[in-house]
Amino acid sequence: DAGPREATCDAGSMGMRGAADIGAWTDCGTPVRIPMRPAGITPCGVIEFTSDGSVEDAACEAAKGAYGWVARDGAENAGWGDFTAMLAGAGTVPGDWWEHTSSRAEAAGLLDAMQAALTLARKDGVLRKAVFSLDNEAVVKQCSTLLGWSALRWLKCTDRDVWRCLALEMQALRGGWYSC
Repeated sequence: DAGPREATCDAGSMGMRGAADIGAWTDCGTPVRIPMRPAGITPCGVIEFTSDGSVEDAACEAAKGAYGWVARDGAENAGWGDFTAMLAGAGTVPGDWWEHTSSRAEAAGLLDAMQAALTLARKDGVLRKAVFSLDNEAVVKQCSTLLGWSALRWLKCTDRDVWRCLALEMQALRGGWYSC
């Protein structure tokens, strides 16, 4: 069986990491620097994760992929432009330069965010609903069918390493407490 059960994944095996010092980063995407401060973890409720990935110098030997994600309390209604970060993560996309695509970067960001959600759930034993958002249509569509992929679909899959790990995280997060 070429399904996802053959893989074992953790942040170290994929070469990914989460941000350790949340207060040490700043949003520089606007003309004004906006300091982000961690709010801590709420005891219950929904945690909303959003992730993004990109590739610089795609389709050449200098290609480098990276991703980032941020989580916030779902009860905070200020919108994504004005919120207090609960958790954040960032990393580089594993693989050789020819493997670095936008979809791989987006999927790697989603995987890292899911691993953070699962780590959080295992750490304190409190299950919260986790909602994951991203802006790559291909990744969203593949996620919706991932757990039902046939052996042939797995054989044809590009970025199989990332997708196998995503499938394992989705299986671990089952129980209706996450949506993607």
